[in-house]
Amino acid sequence: IWSFDTTDYVYSSPSIHDGKLFVGCANGTLTCLDTDQGGRVWTYRSDARKRYTQPRGILSSPALAGGKVFLTVEGNLLALPEIDPNGDGVISSDEVLWSYAIGGDGVCSPIIANGCVYVGNHQGTVYCFGPKPPSRKP
Repeated sequence: IWSFDTTDYVYSSPSIHDGKLFVGCANGTLTCLDTDQGGRVWTYRSDARKRYTQPRGILSSPALAGGKVFLTVEGNLLALPEIDPNGDGVISSDEVLWSYAIGGDGVCSPIIANGCVYVGNHQGTVYCFGPKPPSRKP
């Protein structure tokens, strides 16, 4: 048994894939942990910051497929690399594979089926992203 202190609230369920656990926090941090020992593999820090009047940051559960981690953060769907590209333990904003503005607060968890990523927003829109990255960034 192991534990890991995220230093902030965890509002969503973590995701597990290939011996790694991915957990998001209200402070805008997504952490990848080794499932055997609980050690940190890498961390991504978004620009989202916790507000004291309501939860903010990473409130959705990440989804994984094709070597990518998909998550919503304050109105954006992000695709991160599942493996840290340079091995320094940090996924930087320059290493984000793509980002797409979906609107809303980003509390809807993406799902993956049939080679597509599906996600909704608070305005009632559902998006479907195919295997190619979207053509625009926010």
